[in-house]
Amino acid sequence: MVISKELEKLQPREQMLEVAFDYHTMCTSSMRQNLYCTHSVISGLALEIILKSFASEEVAVVSEHISKYEYERNKKGWKNHNLIALLDNVPIGIKAYLFDKQDIGVITNYQNVFSVERYRYERAARSKFDNSFIKLVGRTIFKMIELYKEQGSSDCFITLIDNEELIKLRNELYRL
Repeated sequence: MVISKELEKLQPREQMLEVAFDYHTMCTSSMRQNLYCTHSVISGLALEIILKSFASEEVAVVSEHISKYEYERNKKGWKNHNLIALLDNVPIGIKAYLFDKQDIGVITNYQNVFSVERYRYERAARSKFDNSFIKLVGRTIFKMIELYKEQGSSDCFITLIDNEELIKLRNELYRL
């Protein structure tokens, strides 16, 4: 995939992307229909981490490969987990690369998935889930990996995934 050189340079937040990848992929292999809810909630957390990475600052370096980050929380607490509100963190060019109009519609439909749907036994939780949001988050993770690769990231999470492995993993996990 050729990525436009005109996109904004990403801040080095590959560690946050790796955490999002770990959360998202831990549920992917299950074929149980009733886990769509659980996987959607975890995928919501993964997308939240990615969106927050655009507005996070490095606050400590633990070692060569481990840093700690802090997200500047919004004073309106609901905006800290609302995926549509968090999209405002993403630079316009990168947002257009990551999401099309249909994707924004899916995100809108799942915008409060982490804060509302995690308790699926509660009245406010939806009763039906599908895999559209799960696949969207998977595509977003892989687009972020490709963008970091294109921009010359030296982070081992990014560099240890070669392009062939990336395509194979993406096809196996997300059937894209």
